[in-house]
Amino acid sequence: MKDSMNTSESIQDKKWTDYATMADSSTKTMFTELFGLTSDQPKDSSSSSITSNSALMDKFVERIISMALPTAYTDETYQEQLQERLQNQQSRPPLSVNIMTKNFIQLNSRLSIPFILIDEVVCIINWKRPYYTLSVLLIASLLILKPTLLTVFPMFYILSGIMVPAYLKRHPPEKNQLLESNPIPAYGEPVKDITLPKPVPDLSREFVVNLTDLQNRMLLYVITFDFINSINLEFFYFKDDAVSNFVFLALFALATIVFTSVNIIPLEILSFTAKFTLLVGIWGLMVLLHPENLDQFLALLYSEEYRLKLQTMSNKVETRLKNEFSNRVDSDQNEIREIEIFELQTLDEDTNEWKLLCYCNDPFAINSTRRDNEKSIKGCLSLQSIMPPIGWKFDLQDAPSSSVNPDSSTTSDETDVSRQTNIHGWTLDLSPTGWVHQNYLQGVLSIDDDGKWCYDKKDSLSTLKKLSNCYESTGKEYRRRRWIRTCKRDFVLDSTPST
Repeated sequence: MKDSMNTSESIQDKKWTDYATMADSSTKTMFTELFGLTSDQPKDSSSSSITSNSALMDKFVERIISMALPTAYTDETYQEQLQERLQNQQSRPPLSVNIMTKNFIQLNSRLSIPFILIDEVVCIINWKRPYYTLSVLLIASLLILKPTLLTVFPMFYILSGIMVPAYLKRHPPEKNQLLESNPIPAYGEPVKDITLPKPVPDLSREFVVNLTDLQNRMLLYVITFDFINSINLEFFYFKDDAVSNFVFLALFALATIVFTSVNIIPLEILSFTAKFTLLVGIWGLMVLLHPENLDQFLALLYSEEYRLKLQTMSNKVETRLKNEFSNRVDSDQNEIREIEIFELQTLDEDTNEWKLLCYCNDPFAINSTRRDNEKSIKGCLSLQSIMPPIGWKFDLQDAPSSSVNPDSSTTSDETDVSRQTNIHGWTLDLSPTGWVHQNYLQGVLSIDDDGKWCYDKKDSLSTLKKLSNCYESTGKEYRRRRWIRTCKRDFVLDSTPST
C-alpha cells in the first residue's frame, strides 16, 4: 500500500516537474520571439553556419528595402512616430523571409477559434438560426439591464463550456437506455487522456480553410478602417469648417453637461436612459437586419425618392450650419504677418569704415548667445536672396525697389536714408527705438536717429573685451538696422484629400 502511494506521489511530482519545465520553456520562447532575445542553448556548427547565412541574407534584404523605399514624410508627427518605432525595432529581429514564413504558419495554424467566432457573429446577424439569434438578443438585453452579470458570465462559461466537457471526456458516463445522454459521469480513475486544443497541422484541410478565411477576413479590417477614416474626414478634420465647428461645439457642450450633471441628475435616470437607448438600438438594428425586412429597408434606402429627400434635408442643414458656424473671414483674404531681418555691419579698424557683414535674423547684440558661442555668423549678403518662411509667400503689393543698392561692401553715413527705405520689397524700420525696447536691448545698444543704426555701447563693449577670451568673435564693433517685409500665408488646397 505504501509502495503504491509512493509511486503515485512520484508520478504526481514528475507531472508537476514536467508542467514547470514546459511552462519555463514556453515562457523563454515567448520572450525570445517577442523581444528578440538570444537563447542560451548550444548550437552545432552546421546550424550556426546556416544561421549566419540566413542573417547575412536578411541584412542584405533589409538594406535593399531601406535604400529602395522613401523615408521622408511631410507630417512631422508621423515622422517622429516612425523614428520611434524604428528605434524600438533595434532590439528585435530584422525583416526576414524565413522568420516571416515560420511565424505566419504558426499563426495560421492557431486561427481557427477567431474565425469560428466571426462566423458565429455573421450567423447571428444574418438570422440563419432565428432561435439562436433571439437567445443571443435576450442574453444581451439581460447584460444591459444587469451590467454586473458581465463579471459572472465568463465564470459560468469556464465552468459549463470548458471544465464540465473536459471532465466528461476523462470520465465518460455509461449509456442509459432511458436517456439519450447519461448526465452522471463515471466514478474512479480517469479512463481517457487530456485532449487540449492543438495547432492545426500544416498539411491539413483546416489549415487551408484558415488560410482562405484569413484572405477573406482581411477585408473586414480594410472596410472598417476606411469607414472610420471617412467619418473622421467629414466631421473631425475640418474638411468643412462649418460642420467641424458644429461638431466641436456639440461635443464640448455634451461633455460639459455630462460632467456637470453627474452630481445633479440621479444616476438611476442616466442609467435608465442609457439602457433604454441600447436596448432600442440593438433590437431595432437586428429587426432591420432580418432577411424579410432587410430587402425592403435597402430598397427604401436606395430609392430615388428617398435619396432626393435625404439630399434636400442634408443641403438645408449644411446651409444652415455654414451660415451659423462658417468663418467670417473672406476666403480671398490670407493671413498677413510681418517678418524682420537685420543688416549687420562691422568696423574695419584699418580703414575706419563700416563694411557689410551679412543679413541675419539676429540683432547680434553684445549679450547675444550666438555672439558668445559662434565664431561665424549665419546669414546672406543680399536682401534679394532672402526667402520667406516655409508656408508663407511675400506680398506682391510691396513698395517698388529703389535704385540704391545697400548690399555694397561699404556704406557711408552720409547716404540719404529716405532714398533707400524700400529696396527689393524690404522696408527700412525708421523707428529703431521700438524694436530695441521690445527686445530689451536698450542697455547694450545706442540708437542713431539720423542713420537709423544701432551701435554697440562703448562701456559694454570695453567690459566685454576685458572679460572675453576670444576677442576675434566677440570684441569687434558692430552696428545693425532692421528691415521689414509683409508675408501672406501660402495656402495649398487639396481638392481630393486622401482617406
